Amino acid sequence: MSTFTEDDQKTLDDLIYRKAIADWSAREDARKAKLALVGKLVDAFTTAKVAPIVDAAASCRQLLVASDPTVADMLGNIETVMGFSGAQVAAFATHLATPEAEPTRADAAPAPADTNTPA
Repeated sequence: MSTFTEDDQKTLDDLIYRKAIADWSAREDARKAKLALVGKLVDAFTTAKVAPIVDAAASCRQLLVASDPTVADMLGNIETVMGFSGAQVAAFATHLATPEAEPTRADAAPAPADTNTPA
């Protein structure tokens, strides 16, 4: 029966690291792709595509309340949904902008803290 040697441990650590790097790379590529798409949504909610609709709805709503409450309510709903959706998209983009830390090799990782020693 063979024993598990230090070289075997180094080989295992290297394989684990390579797998972790490959998985991390795939997650990072997916994150960057999502960020690019969400970035387009952020642009849509913050540029001329949506802002004029929200601004027009906000300015007309007060005038329409007395004459046509249904249209005023619809404009209010548009304003609320656009504003909320824009805020949610921006928050998601901020979340996606934070990359995951790259894995480290077992021999480069800091030694674990000794939890058996009283403080």
